[in-house]
Amino acid sequence: MKSVNNKIKYLYSTLAFCLLILFTNCTKNLPIYTEVYRNAFDNGQSDIRVYKGDYIDSSKFNLFFINNHILGPLNHNTVYKDLINLPKHKLLKITFDLYIHDQWKGNDNLASDFWGLFIDKKRDFYTTFSNLPGTKQAYPEQEGYYFPPGSNAFNINLPGRCSLSKNNYGTSVYQFTWLKAHSNSSIEIALSDLVRENNSCIKSWSIDNLIVTCIDYEN
Repeated sequence: MKSVNNKIKYLYSTLAFCLLILFTNCTKNLPIYTEVYRNAFDNGQSDIRVYKGDYIDSSKFNLFFINNHILGPLNHNTVYKDLINLPKHKLLKITFDLYIHDQWKGNDNLASDFWGLFIDKKRDFYTTFSNLPGTKQAYPEQEGYYFPPGSNAFNINLPGRCSLSKNNYGTSVYQFTWLKAHSNSSIEIALSDLVRENNSCIKSWSIDNLIVTCIDYEN
């Protein structure tokens, strides 16, 4: 009986030791998330800069679309957000809702409808979007890929903002997430389009719920 008890004690002690090692390993290098910016655009543009070419476009404060305030409509615009005094971090996470309104046609050789994310004036992500049947878009990958319209969209059953306002598939919404290795104490984030039409009724885009998070890891 004594030997059985000793074996049980040994098994329990071994199990406890294994759990301790497992717990210790699991708690090493855990990510630390620090949200440094959030904007739902309910009160307008606020601290976001919107440019049309080299000029500030003060008309892009907010758009009321499907009972929600969003930043837009944008067409040949660049949206800038500068952040300084960032906490110590190794990764940067950028998330937002991207609305693609009306007649984007995606990949069309020299007439493709491009959209991009730029970090510190360098292109980080560049892709195409489409809402039209019979066309292809590059998203969720970068340019050079061919997927059906609305691929990886959160919602494709929204009316267009203008030219396709009577079409239930006139706006696609994407929940965009971008992770980037980054450790500088400041950053400039820019979102921009290069579509063929200057008429925002034909093609435009908007954003909502912009969140920037710094990620570090415990030693």
